[in-house]
Amino acid sequence: MRAPPIPPNQLSAQQLALHNDMKSVIASDLHGFQTETDQGALTGPWSVWLQDPSTCGAIWNFVKVITTQAKLPQSVRQVAILKVGSHFKAAYELYAHTGLSKELGINKAQIDTLAKGARPASVQGKEAAAYDVTDSLTRGGVVPDAIYNNAVKLLGEDGYRELVYLVGSYLLVSVTLNGFDVKAPVEKSAPAPSKPAHVSEYQTLNPVTEKLEQVFPETTDEEVMSLLERAHHVYENDWKLRPVKERAAIVGRAGAILRQKAEEYSQLMTHEMGKLIDQSRYEVNLTVDILDYYATHGEKFLETKEVPEAPGAILATEPIGAILAVEPWNFPYYQLVRVAAPQIVAGNVLMCKHAPSTPQCALAFEKLFDEAGAPKGVYTNLFSTIPQINMLIDDFRIRGVTLTGSERAGASVAERAGRNLKKVVLELGGSDPLIVLPDADLESTINQGVMGRMICMGQACVSSKRFIVVGKDRAKIFLDGMIKRMAALEAGDPSDSKTTLGPLFAKRALVGLLEQVERAEAHGAKVVLGGKRINRPGWYMEPTIITDIKPDNPLYQEETFGPIASFYAVDTEEEAIKLANATKFGLGGSVFGGNVKHAQEVASKVDSGMVFVNSCANTGPEVPFGGIKNSGFGRELSELGIGEFVNRKLIQTTL
Repeated sequence: MRAPPIPPNQLSAQQLALHNDMKSVIASDLHGFQTETDQGALTGPWSVWLQDPSTCGAIWNFVKVITTQAKLPQSVRQVAILKVGSHFKAAYELYAHTGLSKELGINKAQIDTLAKGARPASVQGKEAAAYDVTDSLTRGGVVPDAIYNNAVKLLGEDGYRELVYLVGSYLLVSVTLNGFDVKAPVEKSAPAPSKPAHVSEYQTLNPVTEKLEQVFPETTDEEVMSLLERAHHVYENDWKLRPVKERAAIVGRAGAILRQKAEEYSQLMTHEMGKLIDQSRYEVNLTVDILDYYATHGEKFLETKEVPEAPGAILATEPIGAILAVEPWNFPYYQLVRVAAPQIVAGNVLMCKHAPSTPQCALAFEKLFDEAGAPKGVYTNLFSTIPQINMLIDDFRIRGVTLTGSERAGASVAERAGRNLKKVVLELGGSDPLIVLPDADLESTINQGVMGRMICMGQACVSSKRFIVVGKDRAKIFLDGMIKRMAALEAGDPSDSKTTLGPLFAKRALVGLLEQVERAEAHGAKVVLGGKRINRPGWYMEPTIITDIKPDNPLYQEETFGPIASFYAVDTEEEAIKLANATKFGLGGSVFGGNVKHAQEVASKVDSGMVFVNSCANTGPEVPFGGIKNSGFGRELSELGIGEFVNRKLIQTTL
């Protein structure tokens, strides 16, 4: 090899920073192939780029953006990448993306055909458009109008643009690999090493000590199918046949058990993902409230109703089957109960893939229903992989899918569910505005704003992220107050009630936020507070406030999932509303003002699924939760939540 891999202990400081950034992206976005030597040195194109970090850091940043900010479906991306790799006969690229494509659950015959440089007969729609564009670009010359127009029609203008940049980035990768003779790993004929080839992602990794405490084995393909069959069987032969009152009683018992074990469950949450203990206690109590709510009101929500305008017509509400839920780590119980309580009362059964970073919380939640007397299969926890989730979505026995997570994950799940004609509910990211009107009480609003930004250490989709103050003089007072209050937060042990600043849930979260701050500064923004890692064990970040964010700054559109507040001062209410709506997200928002009626009028002009007047975001079982635009669709909680995955069956009798 012309650029031998460099072991980490031989890297310079500049090389090591680049190395760590590469490893972070590889860990989160690139799976299914070998990226390191036995000595821990990065191989592939990374081994080349590490040789010259000054120049190649820019190349890596381009490739990283294309990888981490992808909007195109993975199936479309992999078709293009494999086509580029086969055109250039880039051995490592073909090896890597054949492995990644298989990990993502893409058809093996299609992968093999693409890797050989041929067009698979099965490629259709968006994937076919991606193949044609990539084929045209690698042959040289302008993309023909027919190919361009078809790609724009299927992918959209933004999708076409992303595809062209993707092809360009992997042309660069292929040239790098070939220019420096980077070969694909050679499979060893010697006996397999004692270290397993794949380590489960389901781990308790303490965010305070940074120590790996426990690893949980992933569910095998056979186990996933067996658990699905069990869930389907109990649905068909037991659960859907039980009276609503009986199903609701079991959900109510789960709530009673959780109430008795509230402190145990709170401590587990804080230990596993670092949430401040009092916030964990609040979440557990909220989870109990939601279980109680559906146990109490479910029967009424599901009762058969007459259609007054149509004599002889009734509307019956019936369950539809097994629902697949993919849920995040930031609210380990609340995210689960928003789906579990209403759907189990409705008569559906639930299979849930929780986040790999909170496996003990996942098991503890499943245990609630076992102890409450629910038959095995009514609620099933899965330590499953992404290909297994794809496998489940493809199975007819799964009748609906719900996901809370990133835009990218939501788009991928929705696309696959759409192919299988299955309903989806998505709760995705948010960049919630907090508008401070000229007559708002500044002291109270500052206090609530800081609390709303720092809930769960800022790791909440519906927390206040963009602070928009009307009036430049008032904005200065508000900013000074925010700086004072956020600077006063003290890092410590999250299990101690006196601690006011806990850790982020994972190292990758900290690294990503620090990169966001650096990128924002590079585009002209000003960090007026924080912006650095706190010098202590654990994944702690300084509370951060950023100002002077222009529309061309990436931060203007990005969600900040951590203790970072974006601050804006505007002259008029109209400017504030325009700025609040100048985002692809639409989850929540807040409006603070002295004249409540007027504040409500302003709230009605904010484009989001939820707007809170004179408070930051809050939630309860009786009010719906959900967003619009790229924040998702569908609703959880309230009567709306129980209606997302049911059959509203019309029974019409001729009188």
